[in-house]
Amino acid sequence: MIAVTGTPYRSREIEMSRLTFFEDRLIEVIFYYKRTTYSQLETLRDQLVEKYGVEPTSPDGTREMAYKTYWFNAGEMSVTIRRITKKPETELYVQYQHKALMERLKKKSGR
Repeated sequence: MIAVTGTPYRSREIEMSRLTFFEDRLIEVIFYYKRTTYSQLETLRDQLVEKYGVEPTSPDGTREMAYKTYWFNAGEMSVTIRRITKKPETELYVQYQHKALMERLKKKSGR
């Protein structure tokens, strides 16, 4: 796993990026956002709906109290947006995972 500040393109919106590799392949990228407001969460959700043309699934409000999650099925990739309310800071990130490689990693690690 590699954590880097920002992104290679110097996006002003991204605080940090995390990259995860398995068998020399990139299997996961997570972008942590500077702005962590609920409106930023909804903006990201709308952008991904437009980009992938699918509506996300989300747990109902009874399971998520201190966070909100949206899951997108984007073909070979799983995309998750999550906002976690915590002190002293709230966290907002978008996670991209390669489905087949993640399954191979889980099998190899016995999960």
